[in-house]
Amino acid sequence: MATTMFAVIVAGRAVQANPQIVPPNKVVFSLEEPEKMNHIVVFLTGSMPLPDGYGASVYLAVPPDVSSWRFLGFLSSSKPSAVFRVRSDYSVIPAAPSATDGTASIPAQLGISVEPLESIEAT
Repeated sequence: MATTMFAVIVAGRAVQANPQIVPPNKVVFSLEEPEKMNHIVVFLTGSMPLPDGYGASVYLAVPPDVSSWRFLGFLSSSKPSAVFRVRSDYSVIPAAPSATDGTASIPAQLGISVEPLESIEAT
């Protein structure tokens, strides 16, 4: 899976197109300062098509429990992009620490998994 197959934009920020690859069929984007996010755009870059009959499930994990993933939706060849409102997902995240205390907020994780469309649509 090419790292440029997917890209993400958090509203008001630059495009992220270099996720961490989790073999064999997943990628993860780290999203800094999740307490400041409202919407996330996820899209296929067009550099590599999804295999026939496959789609890409999109999941979000937010602090404090970044091991708990919530299904947001999916992409497919016929639906190559989606906008997700995520503000309610992290309304319990405390505000980011101040820059003077030397700590940083825990990033959210956006995961994308390439799976058969049949199993995605059953979700």
